[in-house]
Amino acid sequence: MNIGTLSAFVVICSAITMLRRTRPDARRSFRAPFVPFTPLVGVGFSLWLLSRLPAVAWERFAIWMAIGLAVYFFYGRKKSLLARQNPPIVHRD
Repeated sequence: MNIGTLSAFVVICSAITMLRRTRPDARRSFRAPFVPFTPLVGVGFSLWLLSRLPAVAWERFAIWMAIGLAVYFFYGRKKSLLARQNPPIVHRD
């Protein structure tokens, strides 16, 4: 549980920093204090905590991440609205 939460926190803190740089004009529904210092410190501490977790936690995280991504992509491929709007082009010789 810790590894998933910490990994999500790393992604969120990284995204805050990247979005401030790539989309400075985007509407913000909340303000993060002291950007980019706070998100970078959050990434640093989370990575430090992640480095202290045992190998078995990393193994289980990799397995569950692979299962979750497989379900996400197979379901998404089947139910995608974008795929329904743009059917694949079939070339016939």
